[in-house]
Amino acid sequence: AFGTSSWELIPALSSVSFTAIMSRCPWPGKITVATVVICAALCILDCMCLLPHPAALPPLEDGQSQRSAAAEAVVAAKSEMEIIEALQNQDTRDHNANFVSTGLPGWRVRKNYHERLRSLSQLLQAHTKNATKLMWTSSACRLAALAVRERESARVGARLEGSAAMHAFLMLRDVFVYRSFDPFTLPNMMQTKRKKMLQSHPETPPTDDEVCSGLVESSARSNAAWDEVAQKGEQEERTYEMETASVYLLPSLAIILAAYGAEAVRFYRRKQHDH
Repeated sequence: AFGTSSWELIPALSSVSFTAIMSRCPWPGKITVATVVICAALCILDCMCLLPHPAALPPLEDGQSQRSAAAEAVVAAKSEMEIIEALQNQDTRDHNANFVSTGLPGWRVRKNYHERLRSLSQLLQAHTKNATKLMWTSSACRLAALAVRERESARVGARLEGSAAMHAFLMLRDVFVYRSFDPFTLPNMMQTKRKKMLQSHPETPPTDDEVCSGLVESSARSNAAWDEVAQKGEQEERTYEMETASVYLLPSLAIILAAYGAEAVRFYRRKQHDH
């Protein structure tokens, strides 16, 4: 039977095993300790919203105002140029009012992002109605350029409300998904949209106007997978600090283990050299 005396042996055996393991494995050195300190400091600074973000809002174009009654101007426009001017003056690019919040959890950031997309969608719908009524067709790609730019502004503005680490992660994701370091320009977006349209209808290559119209239609739609993640975060009542710490956890562990592994390799090489 497994009696009391056997249970008493477990602490002794554990101590012997730990001593044997540590006699073979080195203690963490200066590099590992420094890595732990740096990762912890970055996480703490990000939780306090003190880290700079890897990207800022796109600059406003010359002559572009920051606030106006854009939606009303679009609806009331009587010419194509009035439409374009109204969209250029829309308030979704208000750098001083719309993008001042920081330290928001992901689900709150996503809600703000949806609000910006709804504002953009209303403007684009108003233009589409007027363009149909007045039989305008030449403005498709000009409108697409504005839609792409406004979508980028809304995207970056939303990311600035979250953590710097998540912002950097999403930028890396963009490079991986779109295979480009600058994917959100009109030519790159048109190329991506054209490929998708050709996959759906390979027998009829789309014209530039059709590609631009497709960009306008999709510019106010958000990613369903990220929406689901945000909804889950809201249900679980995640805070900004909890989300930021979770973003740092796995990358920090990987970096710390890599630093310790490098030190361990160096330790064993020295040990073999001494023998």
